[in-house]
Amino acid sequence: MEFSGWLTAVVFLPLAGAIIIALSRSGDGTVRVLAGAVALAELALSIVVFALYYNRRDVGGVQLIDRIEDWIPVEGFEVQYFMGVDGLSAPLVLLAGLLGMVAIFASWNINHRVREYFMWLLALQTGVMG
Repeated sequence: MEFSGWLTAVVFLPLAGAIIIALSRSGDGTVRVLAGAVALAELALSIVVFALYYNRRDVGGVQLIDRIEDWIPVEGFEVQYFMGVDGLSAPLVLLAGLLGMVAIFASWNINHRVREYFMWLLALQTGVMG
C-alpha cells in the first residue's frame, strides 16, 4: 500500500469544507470566510502538489501515489483506491486550485441562499479536483 496523502487531501478538502458549512449555523459572513479559507487552503495544497511533482520531474511517470489495494473488500471484485499525478495532470491540479479560489472570491457578493451556494460550489470543486 502506497499512500502519500497529498492527492487525497487536495481532492477531499473542499468536500470537508462543504460539510462543515452545511452543518454550521453561522451567518452569511462566516460562511463566506470559511469558504474563502477552504479555497485558499486548497490553492496552497495544489501548489504543494505541483511543486512536489516538478521537483522530481526528471523521474517522470505517475508520482505522489495514493493507493489502497483492498479498498472495498467484496469477494469477486478487486476495487482499489488509486490516485497519482503525471506531467499532464500536475499543472491541471494547480489550475483547478486557482480557479476554485477565483470562483469563491468572485462570488463574494452573493446574497441569496449563501450557505447553499458556497456549500455546492465547494462540492463542485471536489468533483473538479477528482
